[in-house]
Amino acid sequence: MEAVLAVISENNAVVSDLELYVVPGADSWDRGPGIAISAAFAVRAGVKYEIRMASARVPSEELELSVTMK
Repeated sequence: MEAVLAVISENNAVVSDLELYVVPGADSWDRGPGIAISAAFAVRAGVKYEIRMASARVPSEELELSVTMK
């Protein structure tokens, strides 16, 4: 599964303040391409996953979270 958090306003400065975590599973994230960060992780049937976002400051930008199965 892959979770991607994108900034809709194209404000690249916001991405540098964001972190994305998936519990349990992905405790790391990648920046890019562009104005997004992503976390990819293996999933198991019957397990509930929580996607968490952390920021050093509260962004006033609009964000979009998408999750896809691969």
